[in-house]
Amino acid sequence: MTAASRPRLPSSADRQTQQTASEKLVRRAGPVGSGKTGYPAARRQFRPEAPGRMGNRRSDGKPEYERICLLPGHDYNGDNRCFLLVIERRRRLSAPHLGGQLDLLQMVCCRGRVSVCDGTRASAGNRLDSDSPMMDTCSDPSPVSTAVLLAAGSGCRLQPLTRNHPKCLTEVGGVPILERLVNALNDHGFERLIVVVGYLEHRIRAFLEGCRGPLAVDYVVNARYRTTNNLYSLWLAREAIRQPFLLLESDLLFDAHLLKLLQQPDRMAVSPLRSWMNGTTVSIDRLQRVRRFHLPGMVRHPPPNSVEYKTVNMYSLSLSSWARIVRRLTHHVVSGRVSDYYESVFAEMVADGSLHLEPVFFDPDSWYEVDTVDDLHRAERLFGRPGPRAPSPA
Repeated sequence: MTAASRPRLPSSADRQTQQTASEKLVRRAGPVGSGKTGYPAARRQFRPEAPGRMGNRRSDGKPEYERICLLPGHDYNGDNRCFLLVIERRRRLSAPHLGGQLDLLQMVCCRGRVSVCDGTRASAGNRLDSDSPMMDTCSDPSPVSTAVLLAAGSGCRLQPLTRNHPKCLTEVGGVPILERLVNALNDHGFERLIVVVGYLEHRIRAFLEGCRGPLAVDYVVNARYRTTNNLYSLWLAREAIRQPFLLLESDLLFDAHLLKLLQQPDRMAVSPLRSWMNGTTVSIDRLQRVRRFHLPGMVRHPPPNSVEYKTVNMYSLSLSSWARIVRRLTHHVVSGRVSDYYESVFAEMVADGSLHLEPVFFDPDSWYEVDTVDDLHRAERLFGRPGPRAPSPA
């Protein structure tokens, strides 16, 4: 190989320039401190967006802003501590299909490493603002401890049981579905629950006030629950989510011990298909990889050498995966596709390789999704005594 054709290696000046740029990015987030646990302490900073940088200003003339958040992480080797730098950029767009303007949130993630010795030197790199997936080597190895519950719907297929009560307060075996869920979360060390509410939200708030136990509960309100679907509800929760999280729907019953299998991020629960099951399915190949989502009504083209499984509607997601998902959710919302299911976004991303989920297998008799009165009868046979009941009127 001649000297002219030999690839140029980065010079010390190139490396110094990259290091300086990275350190400037980290310093914008505030100083890095080790704290009691030895992890970098989280820092947040709000600042006006420079004119013209986003090419957009709010309608009231005030500038846009960025929020920069430094989150702790770990690289598993014991020598270094890691951080995940999340930069949120906000702008406002016209959204006539939602009755006004829409606040957009773009998430940009960087990973870096901070020295354990002095807790002051840091470097960042590997932007995650594209849709290309990356192995999250700096994710925190501790179990997922935040759950997001979608509970905004009116449960019209469970009428008349949901006429005066949200579906999640319907009892199975004398215990409301929501109470079973909260007990399972507390038993597995979850610390925070984010609930997206809409229909009869005051009843959900009152119920959780009395049974949440040590869980910290935050609420996100979907005021358009009658005309939107769970994709929009999940999108509304984007600003409340700051940690890897478990995504749940409020009509699920499951054996509580199965939660432990989903306390590592980027996993999804699936179940062998049975004749009575309907809804979304996935194809899983011989290497236990989720290859394709099959939504109701779409023509199925399963990949070769794969097996089809039913989705259980339970997903654990890392922050890096969530950043990419938010971009796709935002695209759907801006396009007016607010009546879609969030599985349509997952289906797109799995198909183009921007989302990777590891399957966790549930026994078909260990879970059930309650959509109709017939479903409720079957759930009673699996999880409690026969006979559907709704909570007594308040």
